[in-house]
Amino acid sequence: MILRSSLIVAGLALLGSFFGFLVQIELAREFGTGVQVDGYLFAISAPTFFAGMLAALLSYMVVPRIAKQNQQEQDRFIASLLFGAIAIAVALILLAPFFKIIQKSYLLNSTPISQWSGLDDLLRWGWWIAAIQIPFACLSAVLTGLRRPVSATALNLSPYLGMLVLLQLKQNGTVVLVAEGMFIGTAVSFLIALLILRARILLGWRHASWSEVGSLITQSPFMMIAMSCFSAYTVVDSYWAPRAGVGVLSTLGYAQRIIIGLGNLAVIGPSVVMAPRFAELVAKKDCRQFSLVLMKTFFVTGGLGFSLAISLFYFSEELISILFMRGAFDYLAMNQVANTLRYYLPGMIFMLLSVIGLRAICSFEGYEKVLAVLGIFWVFLYFGISALFFHQGATGLAIAYSISWIVYFVALCMILRRSINHNFFKKME
Repeated sequence: MILRSSLIVAGLALLGSFFGFLVQIELAREFGTGVQVDGYLFAISAPTFFAGMLAALLSYMVVPRIAKQNQQEQDRFIASLLFGAIAIAVALILLAPFFKIIQKSYLLNSTPISQWSGLDDLLRWGWWIAAIQIPFACLSAVLTGLRRPVSATALNLSPYLGMLVLLQLKQNGTVVLVAEGMFIGTAVSFLIALLILRARILLGWRHASWSEVGSLITQSPFMMIAMSCFSAYTVVDSYWAPRAGVGVLSTLGYAQRIIIGLGNLAVIGPSVVMAPRFAELVAKKDCRQFSLVLMKTFFVTGGLGFSLAISLFYFSEELISILFMRGAFDYLAMNQVANTLRYYLPGMIFMLLSVIGLRAICSFEGYEKVLAVLGIFWVFLYFGISALFFHQGATGLAIAYSISWIVYFVALCMILRRSINHNFFKKME
């Protein structure tokens, strides 16, 4: 059953990657690596960072908690969690104009992005997208915790479809269409998830309360910081890339799309399916099985990641030519993205392994502050190394990314070993 679910989830992740590549193909054809794509990536960087931290928090903390609860506790917790997520979404929409001002403040006035007329519209859409992503991420984590990872993964396809549909219906428009499509697609996914879980939400709504998620809120500042390593790169890149030149941010974006899209194939199945399994084994205090499952998951994820990295290293030009080289995306852009992609590959492998390690550590209690320190460490490490290498353009920032993830994974393994020894062996003594 676990293997079948993993394969289905991996298949849906493959489909999501395919749709994601189609979006990138349309972006490359229409806008190349020019100022519009730079502006789009800059506008969504901070909202993606904020929503990404909350989504990761929900995924890593809600899934194990739901897996350990009985049905009545689950219903109450789900309704309370959804109430909090909607409150945050409303606050984001109301505060979007204020966040726009802050976001524009760290963009140099001399950069072409700051002078582009469509930037304000994109900044507004970016925060609206973040607002709808948060309640959707809440319900997606709930579905995973209820052992419905297939439904959770399938719903992630809708934002890509929304972007593709709007790009086709309104051709020759601006890149703002991509943001509009993402918002509409995410909203559709949220409504479908709400429909799927309506019975559980209605059963728990009358008993919903803030106290039900009190412990989660108490831990959330630390876990949000801990998860920042998975989304902070967008903010760091949006700071350094415009200083490195026009097209650097969009070059990073195209290379990252390939890394994320193909990397998900290696990690999303094991990550989503094994999260409840890790929590169950910790609850049973089965150290031997926990360690065995963890090592197998590391082996499978690392093997798939390494195989992908080797293939991408040798065939990056061919892949990028097939995907993007048409319209406004020329031969020079192809070479820049291909070279950047190669320097991202070591970071991809160790980032995928770190996802599994964090899933395992989050099955234990009391490690939120340690992981928060580790998350801050990654952000400052990436920012600092980027400061040294950004003069080399996109490849320099890719080098900084890979170094940061290698160092992070080594530190994470040390914490994971300590957590296993403390939670299994010392308790048995």
